[in-house]
Amino acid sequence: MTGRLRLPVDGLVLDACALIRLYNCGVLERLKGLAALHAAMHVHSEFARGGRQQKNALTPLGVFKHAVVPGTAEWDAVCLIRGSRYSNTGLGEDQSIAVCLAEAKRGRILPLVTFDKSGAARAARHGIPTIGFLSLLAWMVGSELMTFDEANSVEVLAGDVNGWKRPSGYDGALERHADALRNATGTAIHEWRLHITRQRGKGRRR
Repeated sequence: MTGRLRLPVDGLVLDACALIRLYNCGVLERLKGLAALHAAMHVHSEFARGGRQQKNALTPLGVFKHAVVPGTAEWDAVCLIRGSRYSNTGLGEDQSIAVCLAEAKRGRILPLVTFDKSGAARAARHGIPTIGFLSLLAWMVGSELMTFDEANSVEVLAGDVNGWKRPSGYDGALERHADALRNATGTAIHEWRLHITRQRGKGRRR
């Protein structure tokens, strides 16, 4: 790898599980410079419940908090996703997906950063590209926000402080997997961009 890599997005939507793991591993502040950061209002509230210090950790990152309220595209999207469900169960994930969809209608590419398998699967049903834990670390190294040694240490720490379990076939050496992880992410983002372009083109012709 030569030179700093740029994540080909307009921003990233972070869900609560991603924010909490990165915070617990002491690397949340390293996200600054990777891309513009976004969070749904419920996710922001979930994270803030961890206490004042945890809540304040978002301030230097400049995380944009999306209001999901009546009259917004985010509200329309979350209503479509949740249907008649009125509980708060899964609301953070649903609002995060809604933010991705609302931004797509505005022509902006914002993948979802989630470390939750069910959240990633639900996002995938809407075509939204997701960035998992190892992929995020790979992009942070590619963007020169940390080294491979640091990323490998974070991955080990996540198992201790956040219950992270290595997927089958992962040997703990990110440098041997980073290119494949970044390529997979890049392909998914490219396909999402093409989909959005086609949908917006159809909308203009109506």
